[in-house]
Amino acid sequence: MQPGCSGALNERQIQLGHAELLATLAKDKQDKLLPVIITEKKSVTELKKTIEAAACSLEAAIFDKTDCAACPHNSSLQTEMFGEAIATGNCTNKACYTEKSDRKLEGIVYGLKEEFPIVRIIRTGDNHTRIQLKVDGSTGVGEEQAKACHACQSFGAAVSGLPDSMGKVYSGQCFDTACNQKKVAARIKAERDAAKEPAGKQTAGKPATATKGDKSSAAADKPVTSISESEKVKQYRTELWRKALRKEVAQNAEQANAYLLSIALNGLSRNIGGDVMSKFFEKLTEQKGSSTLQGCLTAVHAMDTGRRQQLTIGMTVAAIDGMDVSNLKELCRYHKLDLRNHWNLQKSQDFLEMLTKSEMKVLADEFGIRKVLGDGFAKLFGKSKPEVVAGLLAVNGFDYSGKVPKVLGY
Repeated sequence: MQPGCSGALNERQIQLGHAELLATLAKDKQDKLLPVIITEKKSVTELKKTIEAAACSLEAAIFDKTDCAACPHNSSLQTEMFGEAIATGNCTNKACYTEKSDRKLEGIVYGLKEEFPIVRIIRTGDNHTRIQLKVDGSTGVGEEQAKACHACQSFGAAVSGLPDSMGKVYSGQCFDTACNQKKVAARIKAERDAAKEPAGKQTAGKPATATKGDKSSAAADKPVTSISESEKVKQYRTELWRKALRKEVAQNAEQANAYLLSIALNGLSRNIGGDVMSKFFEKLTEQKGSSTLQGCLTAVHAMDTGRRQQLTIGMTVAAIDGMDVSNLKELCRYHKLDLRNHWNLQKSQDFLEMLTKSEMKVLADEFGIRKVLGDGFAKLFGKSKPEVVAGLLAVNGFDYSGKVPKVLGY
């Protein structure tokens, strides 16, 4: 017992039963309850009810309870020690209980990060809205839209931090309910329109009536099945564009010169650092660059035509590296950069590894891998992420050539 309880007991301000019950609590809780007991003359029975109401059930705990067996805050142990104790199987140290529960919840979240784009812990008082993503029924978005939703950054899982369902995982959650409602409305409208449309006036490949779950693809605007633009994906594709442009420009000195002049005319040559050019120069000539204009003029005039062309290419490459994304995209379009010559899924394991399993499903749909795998698709995605990555890189009978994810396009 703490000194406060001991003093109050000695002075007959509280009974032995009070002291025994208070001894099971943490010091801060004792300090809060003791004045209340004395002032309001709380009985032992009332105190017991108060503590029981605030106690946490060890049976419902989601964390490892090994250390709890010998803990003084375990009511089962308290029953053996004191005459007065709350019901067995409870923890009277809520702070410790909550901390261990939170660590467990965070562990569950961490384990789901490779599965879904977003994972949230749902706690009492949170204002996060969510809805279960459904294919069919009054709140269904349709089969094709549901597949597309798997790559949305608002699609994922909810981990319950609520007392009655602590640790329970609700997968397939949409955290953008407004968007979900629009998709549901679009699916319902498309089904109605398809049902009303005369068979002879249907668009080719679009049946007169929509089947369950929108499997008929009756929607006027077919869902775009592609990976969403997360920050990781944006960074990856920007580097892909730069790398591909650098490679192609390096093979055409005349084109490099034209691009360099265009970049300079647009005022973007400032993106070319002098230190970068000095490195190019030193690599070409095996000489250290000059720090004065006179020295640079002399050095460049001393170079043969071939090396000057290479230096021009180097300047263009440096400009591409320093260009902002909007101008880089414009250059890709003008150049008509064909990413199929620079990207192949089988050589891009790093791309798959940055995606969640949910996003990889969407990529598999976009490429047509799901159809090739057939019944093996669900089996593959039931495995760990590394196994899924390995499986997607080695699909028998699938032609990987010429396929680039839409999200990597410019």
